[in-house]
Order: sequence, then C-alpha cells, then structure tokens
Amino acid sequence: MDTKPIRILLIEDDPDYAQIIETLLTVMWDGKMILEHLDHLSAGLERLAKVDVDLILLDLSLPDSQGLSTFTKIRRQAPHIPIIVLSGLPGQSVARRAIREGAKAYLIKGRAEGPMLIRAVNHALEPR
Repeated sequence: MDTKPIRILLIEDDPDYAQIIETLLTVMWDGKMILEHLDHLSAGLERLAKVDVDLILLDLSLPDSQGLSTFTKIRRQAPHIPIIVLSGLPGQSVARRAIREGAKAYLIKGRAEGPMLIRAVNHALEPR
C-alpha cells in the first residue's frame, strides 16, 4: 500500500482563501497531504520545474497573470499534472474553455468550498 502523501500545489494570491482551502484539505486527508501555497504564477512555474506534485489548484487572477492564459502557461509546463481551476470569474465560456483545454474542474470561488471541492480533488487524483 502506498503511504506517500498527496502533494498539492495551490497557486492563489488571496491568503485568506488559501487558508480556507488548506484547512479543508488538511481535515479531509488528515496529514496525508502536503500543500504548498504560492501567490504568483511565476513562483508556481519555478516550483513545478523543481518538485513533482500530484495536483495543482490554480486561481486564474494572479498578480502576474490574468485569465485563461494563466491556465495555459501552467498546462504547458506540466501537461501530465491534473489542474483544478479556482476562480472568481463566473463566465461559462471561460469555464468551458478551461475544461476543453484539460482542466479537471472549474470551481467558482465562494461556491465551491466543501463537498464540491473534495469531489473535484478526489476525481482529479483518480488513477487514469
């Protein structure tokens, strides 16, 4: 049985929101998870070049990148890692494009904390 902790990279510029996500996931995985929080896309890209992660949680509105191009840049660097988009952008067209381009889920901030996030993470981590 594999007891290696799940490694999640959270790229989110709102520290309060990041804390909510971290608390929720820590409770869910009871210490079997390592979550690293970074607040800029550039820092996330640098980290991905050095460390293997199992999942990326990505905000589309960061200080150094906005919109779907944020997802595209991460996807280009880490095409094999599942990505869940966490965004305050409620537009369905952005959500559809993100899913079409490979996002495992597109969750709207303020509506997705709790069971919806847990389901999305579990689905993203299922063996392919």
